[in-house]
Formats: sequence, structure tokens, C-alpha cells
Amino acid sequence: MPREQRVKRALFYSIAALMLTVGIGAALVLTSQWHPKPPTPDVTALANQVRDRDLLTPQEKEWARESGVGSYWFDGMYYVDWGLPSIYWNE
Repeated sequence: MPREQRVKRALFYSIAALMLTVGIGAALVLTSQWHPKPPTPDVTALANQVRDRDLLTPQEKEWARESGVGSYWFDGMYYVDWGLPSIYWNE
């Protein structure tokens, strides 16, 4: 058997062994990382629907209509919300 053929065969077997080792390692990693999917809840809606349209008092709604900006008191702090949608003061 010529030397060139032995080198090709050795190279083929070493590449095959390397691919087999990588495949086994990947399979071990994939099986060790597997976790079951958590069950999907039947109902995702809230039992009591949240209503935040009453965020502004009548006076604050009037100020918002005049200025176009929603502002309100909450928990002792005064908030000015430039991004508050107009649905909160236009009824």
C-alpha cells in the first residue's frame, strides 16, 4: 500500500472520528438542556376588568381639554403625562 493512500485513509478516519465526537457532544448538550414546556393557562383574561378611564377628576379633565396634556395627582405626587391619550379626558 503506497504511503499516499495510507495518509488519505488516516485523514479520513481522523475526520470521521472528529465528526462523531462533535455529534455525540452536541447530542449530550441538547439532551441536558431540554426542559418541558410549561402548561398554557386556560384563561388569560382578568376576572375583574381593570378600568383606568377614571384616572382624571372632572377638574383635571377640564385642564387637559384646555392644555392638551394630562396631569393628575396620585399618591401625593403631581404627574404631567405628555403621552397620555386624549381618551382619558374626551368622553
